[in-house]
Amino acid sequence: MNVRRKAAEGFGNGTSRIRIYARYDSNARLIEKCREVRRQVAWTSEHGEWVVPEMPWFTRLPRPVISPLLRGYLNLPSVDMATGVFSHAGSVMANAGEAFKHVERIECVGLLHPRQSLAINAATHSRQTWLSLTYDPALLTIEDVNELSRLYDQQIALARQELL
Repeated sequence: MNVRRKAAEGFGNGTSRIRIYARYDSNARLIEKCREVRRQVAWTSEHGEWVVPEMPWFTRLPRPVISPLLRGYLNLPSVDMATGVFSHAGSVMANAGEAFKHVERIECVGLLHPRQSLAINAATHSRQTWLSLTYDPALLTIEDVNELSRLYDQQIALARQELL
């Protein structure tokens, strides 16, 4: 989730993103789930989640020294890379002008870290949003993915009922 103060400016590399947890009853109405997500976004915006410590000495080290140190840290099992990734492109395409004028469908292939089992990529263009699921078959079975797809379809149907 993009938590920049000016969400439509710039292009992120993940450091402006936060984790969202299902801290609501599974039978909660859509509006209650949305409120809980907004509460988490507000809390994280105020308190931060991804913080890069200020270490000026570290930034002055040569790249061949920094790279293995950083890679070693990020590969620690205790560093949470998230189970799955959600990324949404919308404003970039809206401002692309002629480049997307004749686009009728968008599909994405998500990037996965070895510890991530799933990526959900969304792209919005001309008031339509497409979602693509990318998964690691070593971490999820086709049955798992079919179940995720079924649950997604079920949630969309419930949301439509609530919003009518």
